[in-house]
Amino acid sequence: MLQHAWKLPLLDRLMHSDPAEIAYSASEDLHWGYFDSREEAETALRPGKNVIAHENDNTDSINIDSGLSAHSFDYPAMFFLQKLVKKGKLRTITDLVGRSGSKYICYRKYIDFPSDLIWQIVARPALRLDREQLSLTNGGTLRFHESVEDTKPCNALICSGTLPYLDIPFEQLLRNLPAMPAVIIINEVSVAEKAGFYMLETLGSSQILHKAMALPEIEQIRKNLGYRLVSRWDIPERSFVLGSLNGSATVKMIGEAWSL
Repeated sequence: MLQHAWKLPLLDRLMHSDPAEIAYSASEDLHWGYFDSREEAETALRPGKNVIAHENDNTDSINIDSGLSAHSFDYPAMFFLQKLVKKGKLRTITDLVGRSGSKYICYRKYIDFPSDLIWQIVARPALRLDREQLSLTNGGTLRFHESVEDTKPCNALICSGTLPYLDIPFEQLLRNLPAMPAVIIINEVSVAEKAGFYMLETLGSSQILHKAMALPEIEQIRKNLGYRLVSRWDIPERSFVLGSLNGSATVKMIGEAWSL
């Protein structure tokens, strides 16, 4: 039993890291831990809790309910989609981990989408039944794919609320697309002040990995893919404080629009 004691998150960090870097609490205890790598964060997960957000049945209802409502950070995203609509350049959208199409259901209240719009959702197979029902309800506008490789080329790509939880690098995921879209919108992205790191997030009865990215890391991905930054917006209502033995740090949330 004692040989496993040092596998506990706090003890493991005390043994292997500068104590000043250890995060021990967060606002409402929802976020905790400061891990330099994904592998290190995974070892801190409780047994049976090794999940990621978009493959977690316990988070689906929360995500869907939230996605059906328009938040302040949704309006910049809708602005850029509406611009494409007015130019006649929006026919296909790819939605990374699209929460059962909730963003489409929400956005169509505010955007005059073309009648032949295709909204492609990359989603895990376990949710296919509910999503197929939504697709039929919306006359085939919503289309569901198990991987980005299966999608058709799109005019715009949306990654809203899922980038911190992706289990593969964002750049790699984008390079797997059949073609680079003209516009990419990322939203609800956790940003660290200095270097990127992983933390654990408690959601319901589950723990999920949560990555905070440094702005230079995001900028490098954008440049590597040949995009320019069109706009960046802060999301203060989704920012949170992560405590540490050396004080506390705010993890900001932002959104960005990129264009080729």
